[in-house]
Amino acid sequence: MKETENHNPEEKQESLESVTRTHSVPVPSFPPEEETTVIPRKKGSVRMEAVKAYMDNMEHGAWVKALFCILILLIAWVYALENSTTSSFIPLATSSYNDHSSGLAAVSMSTSIITAVAKPFIAKIADSTSRPFTYIFSLTFFVVGFIIVAASHTLSAYVAGVTLGAVGLSGITLMDSLIIADLTPLKWRGAVISILSTPYIINVWFAGLIVNDLKASNWRWGYGMFAIMMFVVVLPGLILMLHLDKKANAKADAIARSQRATTGRKRGIAKNIWIAFIEIDGPGLLIIGFGFALFLLPFAMHNKNSVPWSSTSIIVMLTIGATLLVFLIPYEMFIAPYPVMPKRVINRTLICSIIIDFFYQFGGEIGSIYFSSYTYVVLDLSYKNWSYFSNTLTLGLCFFGVVAGLTYRFTHRYKPWQILGLSIRLIGTGIRLNGHSGSTSLAALACAQLLNGMSGGFSVVGSSVALQASVPHEDLAVAISILSLWSNVAASIGYAVAVIIWHAKVPAALRKHLPDTVTDAQVTKFFNSIVAIRAYPYDSEIRQACIAAYKEASYYLFAPPVGIAAISLIAGCFQTNYYLGNRHNAVEEKSTSFGNTDSDKEREEREKEARTWGQKLRYFFF
Repeated sequence: MKETENHNPEEKQESLESVTRTHSVPVPSFPPEEETTVIPRKKGSVRMEAVKAYMDNMEHGAWVKALFCILILLIAWVYALENSTTSSFIPLATSSYNDHSSGLAAVSMSTSIITAVAKPFIAKIADSTSRPFTYIFSLTFFVVGFIIVAASHTLSAYVAGVTLGAVGLSGITLMDSLIIADLTPLKWRGAVISILSTPYIINVWFAGLIVNDLKASNWRWGYGMFAIMMFVVVLPGLILMLHLDKKANAKADAIARSQRATTGRKRGIAKNIWIAFIEIDGPGLLIIGFGFALFLLPFAMHNKNSVPWSSTSIIVMLTIGATLLVFLIPYEMFIAPYPVMPKRVINRTLICSIIIDFFYQFGGEIGSIYFSSYTYVVLDLSYKNWSYFSNTLTLGLCFFGVVAGLTYRFTHRYKPWQILGLSIRLIGTGIRLNGHSGSTSLAALACAQLLNGMSGGFSVVGSSVALQASVPHEDLAVAISILSLWSNVAASIGYAVAVIIWHAKVPAALRKHLPDTVTDAQVTKFFNSIVAIRAYPYDSEIRQACIAAYKEASYYLFAPPVGIAAISLIAGCFQTNYYLGNRHNAVEEKSTSFGNTDSDKEREEREKEARTWGQKLRYFFF
């Protein structure tokens, strides 16, 4: 901090007062009394702006910022370790309940759907309350969910616990991303977002050791320890956030209390809860959640022997789910007072980002939901090495995410690099195929995972930066949650498609390749438990027959993503290419500045004046 700033308390007080004056807005009425084109100030974003101003002007602000970032990174380290570890436990846990195929699909789809619904819900809470309160809300769900998983003795309890944990984890990751976006300029946004993922690079190796020690028999301990770890690690960061939020907004809170006392606007608890429920578009989010859950979960429940498509429960769920999804469109367009996706945030960048990530996730999850199970059977790896291999994709995503973020920083562009990543995706998805079957080559499969990780690093970070550049600060949380919503919906649909293929192809392939001495009951057991297959030596007739069956069936999982990846690539060509400079976003004229914005404007003016193809290409890429 400059010396002149240290000796001007009047300037500091004026800066803080400007933020608190902005914050001291009347309590919003419901329903809105009149339509306006002015974007309403959100309590959560305004409070965060006050925190930033407070840290900028406090005596040891630089050290506080450093501590703040370290604590956020520590939180990211814990949920990265959790994800790297528990992802290997899911196929083991569902196999322990003798329902690997349907159980794995149910867990994947339920967590994906609940995450899709939870993030817009949590984003609205973050906007209407504060970032620290939202952390508390999310942490509670995570801890309770993982305690339920650790104590579960049925598949239903396990799925319920994992689903609650997914709500909490989605909130914690959203808050980390949102706070980073609150405090960084566009040019550093991709790099800092990707740094939050760097703990995955280290945790891959720890996760392998944990999985190897716990194995299939003690997977519950893997969930129990994270219920404790997450609480302990989030607590220091939460305390600091609460302290900063209270100090930075003390004057604004006093003014707000005074206004409420003066106007006498006191409402009962029930009315406050109802108003908050409407303002976060609770009805719309419930329609989305129940609609997709009822429509997609039957694909996980379906079993031609016990629960056929003609089952009344399947028909009812599909019918109600489809009806809710059809009703969702007119509800959000004409009925919802506060729609999940407000019209003001819809722009070309948002649409392109949604299309890119939607088909990226849709195609990716078709080929990935059973990929860990596939490698568990077809590769001769120890638990530790299998866990390492299962996290190869994550390792690539995180490493190349940092490379992408730094590339965006120094070239001030994201579109050409995102197109490069989407092109690599076509190669990565194709390598897993070996003619008309899945590959069993460790080198080929590892190369495919790394290439897909490289693709994701450039594409996913690109979509995030593009989206955040295209909306004002007030709509940042909503925009991030909308992209996450459709990405998770796409993942759920991908899971559903994969389940249909798996159920249709794997049992028949197992029966085809296994010897006649193996009974139909044993075939069903192998289908329901990869642990039962793994019990046989790698060179045994039974194991080799199962490998042949998996190779044959996997072709139908690995081939569709190649074609679907082309859709994302086409959408990427229509993406915007904002200049990433010192501003918080690219659409507000008075956007929060993190440096000299005159250079940004000069650059943009020079681009408009570019006439030759050489000049245009230079500005496009650099």
